[in-house]
Amino acid sequence: MTDSPDALIWLAYLFIGVALLEVAFQRFLPVYYYRYGLPLHRRKFDLSRATAVKPCLRALKKQFGGENELHITFVQIGDGEFAYWPGIYKGKEGALGGGAMGGTLWGGKRRFPSFSHGLLKIDKSRNALVATAYLNWIIPPFFLLWFAFAYVFPPTAAFKIAVFGLGILGLAFIYAREKIWHKRIWDAAEGCLFGKSS
Repeated sequence: MTDSPDALIWLAYLFIGVALLEVAFQRFLPVYYYRYGLPLHRRKFDLSRATAVKPCLRALKKQFGGENELHITFVQIGDGEFAYWPGIYKGKEGALGGGAMGGTLWGGKRRFPSFSHGLLKIDKSRNALVATAYLNWIIPPFFLLWFAFAYVFPPTAAFKIAVFGLGILGLAFIYAREKIWHKRIWDAAEGCLFGKSS
């Protein structure tokens, strides 16, 4: 048990290292950051009956890039590859007010806090559009550190179970919440590609 705090310290270093790595990749190597990660959700669209695929994907930028509670930034990172993630915009409500998805406000600006990012990729070999939601890189080491802390430090078994349970609830919340906003984008893509109402 004496080695447990040391292991926790190394996990903290891992958490900080991954956080710095994530920021560096987001800023300097975004193609690799948005193309790879731990998949959270995935959906495939058969494009055999779809028309104007790339214009439809570009149309999502206009639909979700305005001043709403998501404000998604879309960037083409390769041929037939469109990465997306929540951005920041100047909120109409000013420094107060809320959004349906729980955005955070400061200085009249608004951010939709997300734990994931996404990629829409045209797979020419299968004539399909693959939509993938990836967890942000920092999430797995954060929960690894959380559960290690729950194992090592809480003084009683009841408190350990409570901390561990909060971690499970956190994971369930992230899974459910991220699925909601990715689904909105994917449903809109499906509606545009196949003329369905989303």
